[in-house]
Amino acid sequence: MCAGLQWNIILYADGITPGDAFSPDNRRKAWLWYASFLEMGQKLSNEETWITVAIARTRLPALLCQLRSGYNRFASAYAAVTTASDAP
Repeated sequence: MCAGLQWNIILYADGITPGDAFSPDNRRKAWLWYASFLEMGQKLSNEETWITVAIARTRLPALLCQLRSGYNRFASAYAAVTTASDAP
């Protein structure tokens, strides 16, 4: 990392349903986690500035919630440790 250059990561999670979202038997639901950088500014509204970091397909909403919650806790803890170690 270059001296004096700090990047601030942003994490975002979203649920998707490929195909017909109104179909009662759609088993292709998934959660996607994305990352980008705060320094992108106004460009964050463009999907090209977001990197897909994880995809989890599920058929059980309970499992989905547990996975999302666990991943978000891990990501938050990792970000806190990384930020603390980078502090002057």
